[in-house]
Amino acid sequence: MKARLISFTKIHKSLAHLGNNYNVGIIKSQKSYKIAKIETGIGENPRIGTIGYLETKEVAGRKENIFSTRLSNKKVHKIALITGGTKGIGKEIAIKLASSGFIIVINSRNNDIETKKVLKALKNISPYSSYIKADVSKEKEVKNMFQMIAKKYKRLDVLVNNAGITNDVLFENMSIEDWDLVIDNNLKSVFLCTKESITLLKKSNAGKVINMSSVIGQIGNIGQSNYSASKSAINGLTKTLAKELAKYNILVNSVAPGFIETDMTKKIKANEVNNIISKIPLNRFGDPRAVASLIDYLASDDNTYITGAVIDINGGLY
Repeated sequence: MKARLISFTKIHKSLAHLGNNYNVGIIKSQKSYKIAKIETGIGENPRIGTIGYLETKEVAGRKENIFSTRLSNKKVHKIALITGGTKGIGKEIAIKLASSGFIIVINSRNNDIETKKVLKALKNISPYSSYIKADVSKEKEVKNMFQMIAKKYKRLDVLVNNAGITNDVLFENMSIEDWDLVIDNNLKSVFLCTKESITLLKKSNAGKVINMSSVIGQIGNIGQSNYSASKSAINGLTKTLAKELAKYNILVNSVAPGFIETDMTKKIKANEVNNIISKIPLNRFGDPRAVASLIDYLASDDNTYITGAVIDINGGLY
C-alpha cells in the first residue's frame, strides 16, 4: 500500500519496545494516518514527504506497520528516464513522477550546479533516483546510458524523450549545421533513446514512451523550420511506434505543449510575447507543472489504452 511520511522521531512512546535503533513516524496511507517503523533503507534521517510502501511485518515478536522505499522482490518500484530532465518542463516531469512513486533517472549533457540541485530535490522524494550525463544525440553515449540503467536498476518502465533545443534562423539563411544541430538533438535523440529502451521496456510488460513534441510542429513558426520539422516528425514517429510496439503492450504517445513558462520562452522579446499571448484563447503562457501532470497520467498504471496519440496542451492555440 503506497504511503507518505508525514513526520518522524527516533523514539515514540507507543513503540518504545523497539528501542532507539529504529526511526518511527506518522505515515499517511490513503485517508488514514498510522504510526509506523521506518525501514533503515531510508536512512538515519528520513525525509518528510518521502513516498514508499506500508506493510505489516513481525518485529520483536509482534506485528508492526513498516514503511519502506527499499527495492525488494515484494515491491516493484518502477523506473522512469527523463532526458533533458534537469531544467524547465523536464525538471517538473521528474519531480512529478518521483512524487508518484517512480525511481527517476534524469539526463543532460552538463552536470552543472543546477543539475546537482535538481538531483538533490529528487532524492528527497525518491531516494534511489540518479543522474546520468550523456549527449542523447550521440549513439555511443546513449548506448552507454542504457547499459548503466540496465546494470543498476535491471528494468525501465517509462521513457520520456524530453531533451530538445532551438536554433532559430530564417530558412533562406539557415546553414546545414543549423539544421543538423536541431534535428540531431530533437529527433535523432528520440530515435536513439527509444531504440535502446525497447529491450528494457519489453520486460516491464506495461512500458510507456512519451515523446515531447510542440504546437510549432503543427502550426509552424517563422525562423523555426528546423524545430518545426523535428517536432512534426516526432508526431509521425509516435504513431508508427505505437503500432509496432503494441504487441509488447508498450504505449507510445506524444505531448505537444504550446508556449510554456520556461527558460526557452524567457528569451522571447516582450513585444513578441504580447503578440503570442493575444493569439492564445486563455491569454497566458502555460505552467510547466500542467504539462508534467499530463505526462504523469500517461506514465501511470491508469493509462492502459491511450497510444499513438498526439495530445495538445496549448491554451487553445491552434
